[in-house]
Amino acid sequence: AWTIDTDKEGWEEAVTGNGTVSHLEREGGVLKLHGTDYAVGTPNAWIFHTVALPPTAQVVSLRVSAHDRDGANVAWRLRLVGAGGTSHTLHGWEVLSGAEGVHLWADRMASVSAWAGTSVKLYVEQDDNGQHEHEHFYVSEVRIE
Repeated sequence: AWTIDTDKEGWEEAVTGNGTVSHLEREGGVLKLHGTDYAVGTPNAWIFHTVALPPTAQVVSLRVSAHDRDGANVAWRLRLVGAGGTSHTLHGWEVLSGAEGVHLWADRMASVSAWAGTSVKLYVEQDDNGQHEHEHFYVSEVRIE
């Protein structure tokens, strides 16, 4: 499990344009992905990690939130790239909204059982969804179960 408490815990980052990824000491530690463009469905910022999935792996679970501001609006998705280099969308683009002064944490899960026992690369991607309203996206925990 990656609890993101004190640093990025091995998650690498990539961005396009004005995208950013940073570790914040908020609510026990989070990774913040942020960026804007006018291409809906194109990631602005993302994190990725190569993972040796245990033979018993069933799901990847994440704890995620939009920015803690009224009007916050961000899209995110989860992808997996297998040993052969083929990309698989595990959780398609989902739009999350925010509320002033509070993170609205959501738990999400996706099956990884088809890749159990193999090495894969997981990608968590942020997109501004074309709204340009506080497009920050937060990840506080990632687990393989």
